[in-house]
Amino acid sequence: MLEVQNSCELLEALADNANAVIYIKDTLGKYIMVNRRFVEIFKKSKETVSGKTDREVFGSSYGEPFHISDLRVIEKGGPEETEETIHHPHGSATYLTTRFPLFNKSQAIYAVCGISIDITKRKQAEEERIRSGISSEGTCRVKNAFLANMSHEIRTPLNGIIGMTELVLDTNLDPDQREYMMMVKNSSGYLLGILNSILDFSRIEAGRIEIDEVDFDLVSMISDIVEPFLVQAMKKGIRLSTVISKDVPVLLKGDVGRLKQVFVNLLGNALKFTESGNIELKVGVAPATLNKRVFPTVSDKETRLLFSVSDTGIGIPKENYELIFDSFTQGEVFMTKKYEGTGLGLAIVKKVLYMLGGDIWVESEPGKGSSFYFTARFSLQRAVAVTLPHIEKTEVKSKRILVVDSNPLSMPGLAEMIKSDGFVVNTAPNGQSAISILSKPEARFDGVVLDFQLIDTDGFDLARKIKSELGLHSVKIIMLVSAGLIGDATMCREIGVSGYLVKPIYKSDLVAVLSIAIERGDDPGAPLITRHTVRELRGPQNILVAEDNLVNQTLAVRLLQKRGYTPSIAENGREVLDLLSKQSFDLILMDVQMPEMDGLEATRSIRNIKDAKMNSRIPIIAMTAHALKGDMELCLAAGMNDYISKPLRADDLYKLIEKYIAFGHKEPEPQAIQDSPVFKASTVSEKLPLSLQTPMATQQLSTRTSAKSLYIKETLERLKFDEESLRDIWTTFVSDAPKQMAILTELYDTGDISSLKPQVRLIKNMSVKIGATALKSESFRMELALRKISEDFSYAEKATVLYFMERLRIELDIVLRDIKTNLAKPAGTIA
Repeated sequence: MLEVQNSCELLEALADNANAVIYIKDTLGKYIMVNRRFVEIFKKSKETVSGKTDREVFGSSYGEPFHISDLRVIEKGGPEETEETIHHPHGSATYLTTRFPLFNKSQAIYAVCGISIDITKRKQAEEERIRSGISSEGTCRVKNAFLANMSHEIRTPLNGIIGMTELVLDTNLDPDQREYMMMVKNSSGYLLGILNSILDFSRIEAGRIEIDEVDFDLVSMISDIVEPFLVQAMKKGIRLSTVISKDVPVLLKGDVGRLKQVFVNLLGNALKFTESGNIELKVGVAPATLNKRVFPTVSDKETRLLFSVSDTGIGIPKENYELIFDSFTQGEVFMTKKYEGTGLGLAIVKKVLYMLGGDIWVESEPGKGSSFYFTARFSLQRAVAVTLPHIEKTEVKSKRILVVDSNPLSMPGLAEMIKSDGFVVNTAPNGQSAISILSKPEARFDGVVLDFQLIDTDGFDLARKIKSELGLHSVKIIMLVSAGLIGDATMCREIGVSGYLVKPIYKSDLVAVLSIAIERGDDPGAPLITRHTVRELRGPQNILVAEDNLVNQTLAVRLLQKRGYTPSIAENGREVLDLLSKQSFDLILMDVQMPEMDGLEATRSIRNIKDAKMNSRIPIIAMTAHALKGDMELCLAAGMNDYISKPLRADDLYKLIEKYIAFGHKEPEPQAIQDSPVFKASTVSEKLPLSLQTPMATQQLSTRTSAKSLYIKETLERLKFDEESLRDIWTTFVSDAPKQMAILTELYDTGDISSLKPQVRLIKNMSVKIGATALKSESFRMELALRKISEDFSYAEKATVLYFMERLRIELDIVLRDIKTNLAKPAGTIA
């Protein structure tokens, strides 16, 4: 006992100065020592506590748990830590208590020591953090839902505005109309850019961005990005150039979408802040150190590239170097309202590059220009030859192709497109160089890919020289043009050009045209190979568009038809499943938000189909106006193959479709339904304004085989049974009606509302003369619809008119078919 007392006296002296409750009890649970803090908390003197147990000091119910804890420490012979709520005269508090045994020289336990620290405030803070976390998580969910819905609500009309504007710009417009439509397109694009910046910044700030690594061609990517900026630069009189070092690897793997985002932002800023001079984009391999910056080493399977975008613009003061990368900042006040923007661009760029394992910095001098440098790390990929499935093509490994292009940006991309498919490729920067290469005795080229716009000649002159002066009649020439012009096809045939493609050039089209031309061999009478030739080789390719918005339906249909696909419409997921059970499709464009059954549920149902006759593995591409992270994961988890965000861009849509639809002939499906070529199996009258709905509009847009198209008996009576006159009238109608329908379509495409009305009236009058009552009714309904149309001819109104025009076209086809059938009958048998 003396041993215990001596030890306790030493401990008591130390413990009295501690801010924790400290005590020692013997193995029977009696207090040997308590410190000053114990006395202050429990208001019990040392003398009162000494020699007593917890039961005696605090009572049985409160003291028993303490005694049990002491016994556990003695039993296990080691320390134990517990959280305890201790009640005292001032209230209650939470303590973190550590108990541990004390051993004598014989290693026998003679006492238990306890140290209790008040953690009440810490526990309250933790509970508050948990509550805040739950609240923050809820707030975050609400915020994300709001952003998703806001994105959907804004992007849905934007999709119609931008898409319809692009379609209108493809029609014949006078200079003023084109200028106005370009303003609409540019303003819509600017609005979309702001929306994307805000959403993107929100996602990055929330840590909801992931890197999506894919294989890509660096040269092709840069060429695609720079080309639109070239037009803008030319308008401002600025020289835009690109320099790519020879040691830069071309075939990379990384997040190409994010890299494009960085380029677009920096090039856009350079053009915005530069009034004259030059803009230069450079790409090289990053050195180990640069301007006191040390870059981490990369493995032999990776590369770190150094990019720079330099301009001769307004420049940036040194004190603003770091400021411009902050959020919602636009350099400083010196960048006046003349240069509009959200101030988010460079902040997003910096965060994106950090995720790409890179960095960004700026060097600038006010009044002289700026240079933005950035690095990014990429994995290296191996070149893989891309084949054209189902097209019978010749062995191309030995075929030599000469690419002639004066544009240093597009030429490497064209060459790489062809080379990656197994061709041997040489390049020439101008016409003179091409003639020099082709004139060499050892030169034996099988084909020439020729850009029309060369710095020293045009494509047709060069093609003429290749065929006539050099006598290379067997060499296949593929002409690439920026815009197709009337007379080009005739010129190609006269010169001997084999293929003709209008930009933008897709690799699948270019390689296909080359393969077809080479395989044909020497055939002077062979027709010109175009993109349409390639489309025809595919056979019928049916794409089901699942979309409930009428404007977006119309836009998708027109875009797909322009590319040679056959679109069908479903307004919800249930219609999708119904159509799949009746007809074969090659691909589905699936809107995510639809009534009755949304796109995700429809996709899950398709993937679970057990019927062998239905294609449960059909490619499904999600279309959504939502733009937040998580959408892609939800779509993929549901079973979709890919994802495209609205507003739909024609080039992006075509590339994505061609990723999943291969070339080749396809056997027609025996159970295929012969529906309207535009709105197959779609009942869209519910989408029309009530004022435009008619009894006929409630019918499905499909071929009417049951209704009577021609009232022959009544017409003969009117003609006093003169069959010869009826035949003459019919013959004239068969010749003239398709022309009038073509004029009607052209007037619709050009938006000439004032001329549309009399043209429909003309067709109605023609139908009366031949006794085509149903055709007259369809004409009359379209005429009524046109009377309700405003002078603005809005996008929704265009969609409505398109609906009635397609009904008219279908009825006209039926009438022409029936007339031709009757004209083939012997004289005197028509009744």
